[in-house]
Amino acid sequence: MKSLIKAEKIVITKENLYLIAFSLYLFQAFLKTTMFIYKIPKLSFILNSLSYLAIGLVIIKILLDTYRKKEIIGFFIIIIAFFISMIESSYKVLLTIIIFIIGARQVSLKKMVKIYFYLSTVLLIITVISAKIGIIENLTYYRLDGTTRQSFGIRYPTDFAAQIFFIVLSFLYLKQGNIKVYHYIVIFGITYLVYKFCDARLDCASIIIALIITFLYDKGILKLKSKLTKNILIMGFIICSMIALVLTLNYERNNYFYNTLNEFLNGRLSIGKRMMEEYGITLLGQEVNDYGASIPGIIEHDEYNFIDSSYLRILLKYGLLIFTILCIVNVLINRKIYEKDKFLLLIILIIYINSIVAQHYMEITYNFLLFMYFTKIDSVEKLYKNKEKERIKLDNNRTLKFNNLY
Repeated sequence: MKSLIKAEKIVITKENLYLIAFSLYLFQAFLKTTMFIYKIPKLSFILNSLSYLAIGLVIIKILLDTYRKKEIIGFFIIIIAFFISMIESSYKVLLTIIIFIIGARQVSLKKMVKIYFYLSTVLLIITVISAKIGIIENLTYYRLDGTTRQSFGIRYPTDFAAQIFFIVLSFLYLKQGNIKVYHYIVIFGITYLVYKFCDARLDCASIIIALIITFLYDKGILKLKSKLTKNILIMGFIICSMIALVLTLNYERNNYFYNTLNEFLNGRLSIGKRMMEEYGITLLGQEVNDYGASIPGIIEHDEYNFIDSSYLRILLKYGLLIFTILCIVNVLINRKIYEKDKFLLLIILIIYINSIVAQHYMEITYNFLLFMYFTKIDSVEKLYKNKEKERIKLDNNRTLKFNNLY
């Protein structure tokens, strides 16, 4: 890449410009989920300024890039769609998302994930320590059965658990092919603590599933070579969104199956259906008045009225057009990823599944793969092919030694 600024030891490329912007945006987005935002005066102004600076840097990178004619047409259509949806729905974050998605063109995905992992981990550790020593408030929530749930400096226990979930996924992606036994032990231990102190069943279950899938793939047990498996991986976004939509629309209070599932999901199906009936799905999106649990002494609500499923949130808030674009783009990029990095596609599938119930798919604070669509993805399939050859060679040697004994 051509450098923008050169000094004796300083080189800023277009990729580095984007990575700086990504770091700034992630930094301010993370802090907005913590209790620091309520503790420090004028912090909100500072973080918003960082957000605008980051967006400005990405726009500069976009203007400096060179594009093929097809890319220009495609990007123009997508930008117009997101812009119109932003106007109709009043959700300004849509424009930010599409700017960062297009700006990530030809930027290394692995470098972005490294930034996400290290920055999010450091910020989370600082937040937890600050909450435990009293610098910021460690909010405590209670379930109806009396279960105590701590949030460790994040606004909600489920959001804290979601941070852990996505940080773990980013770690597994970065360490793929080189994950040791002690990694599994440490992650399992952290997951147990999150379950014990936050009672966050969804994200804890998602982490356990991720560990199992990672182990099976790393050991060559999970092959992912069948046509059915390939199609499921590629169509994951559409499949999971349809599951969320069908479960919500078919929910009936008097149906034993749906009622039991709704209770297990803490009323998410009933709330989702009520919001679907009240607002309906529009083409270009709309402003939806939903709100989560009250924050004691800060934000008070009469009842919980939050759309948790990411897919329902996209459909209701951003509209059918944005949802359709996301379906198409996800399928197209997943086809390319399948040939280059099947393990990454497994990570993406886990996020898809988690998003059936959780709301974090369109939030950069959590979903470190939100901007991945036009990034540069390295091929690692050769790594796993070499590992497979080593396993076969090792098995043959063991068989030969065994036969020689007799």
